[in-house]
Amino acid sequence: LVRDRAGVMRFHIKLSQWAFCASSVTICSGSMAERTHVLSYLFFAACMSGIIYPVVAASVWTEHGLLQSEFHDRFHVGYHHHDFAGGGVVHLTGGCAAFVGAAFVGRRIMRPGMKLNVFSSSVAAPCGLQ
Repeated sequence: LVRDRAGVMRFHIKLSQWAFCASSVTICSGSMAERTHVLSYLFFAACMSGIIYPVVAASVWTEHGLLQSEFHDRFHVGYHHHDFAGGGVVHLTGGCAAFVGAAFVGRRIMRPGMKLNVFSSSVAAPCGLQ
């Protein structure tokens, strides 16, 4: 998938950026789960992966990006921010979009008569915490 017939690495950067973008979009899906229509979520995912994430990633990771000056030589000469595996950009973009999406959708509404039980989960039940 990443090597051509001559054995040269090709498109490996695009493949990793695609994975980062997909991770950023899936962070948002949890904040709006079961409260949005599928078509609305698909529209959001297309906008996030086509417009929002590429702009933020380019502004952080390129040499002349908008946010590049915030991460390099900010506090002293030679200071550099190392973003391990893209986690900073992925979580910044996904978390901000999740916050905005949850603000638009609103809070989750429980059904009448349901009691909120913190320990009622499949993980807590075998441990005897129910």
